[in-house]
Amino acid sequence: KDLKRPRAIVVHPNKGYIFFSEWDRPANISRANTDGSGLLVFENVTLGWPNGLSIDFDENRVYWCDALLDHVQHAKLDGTDVKTVNSR
Repeated sequence: KDLKRPRAIVVHPNKGYIFFSEWDRPANISRANTDGSGLLVFENVTLGWPNGLSIDFDENRVYWCDALLDHVQHAKLDGTDVKTVNSR
């Protein structure tokens, strides 16, 4: 995939995934296998400027902060079960 305005990347070596965020319109967070196959764009997530990806390896969740919307969110590794940790 041609990345447009990529901002963050994090790797889950145990699962063989990479996660990355883009500020393109629409902004998105995606997951792919480390070989580049199996692209999955997180859906049903409202994003502005997703940054700062991190993984909770114990709970298998990916976290991000959004600089435009001023909140921290997290989801399962497939992008479902999105929860907001902090919001203005």
